[in-house]
Amino acid sequence: MSVTGFKKAIVTGAAGDLGSRISRGLAARGIELVLLDCAEAPLTALAKELGARVTVATYVADQADLEGFAVIADSIAERHPDVDLIVANAGIDLPQKLTA
Repeated sequence: MSVTGFKKAIVTGAAGDLGSRISRGLAARGIELVLLDCAEAPLTALAKELGARVTVATYVADQADLEGFAVIADSIAERHPDVDLIVANAGIDLPQKLTA
């Protein structure tokens, strides 16, 4: 994984198998993390594991709940304006409009 120069990353679907592997790889490179997942317990466990290496913020979020997710996304944008990498790993199985 080549992530040269990044300082802070958002990882969606962070608590799943692929998301947790991506998060571990980023943490190993010293990249601060903002982790999102709909499963609170595994998300908390991952944050505890990675928190010894880097700063980690977590958000329990279900991207299928578009209105609720929009509120969380706004909060993340406000609290973490320095994010410079987004790993959109979470799967969404609801059809949705991608344009305004």
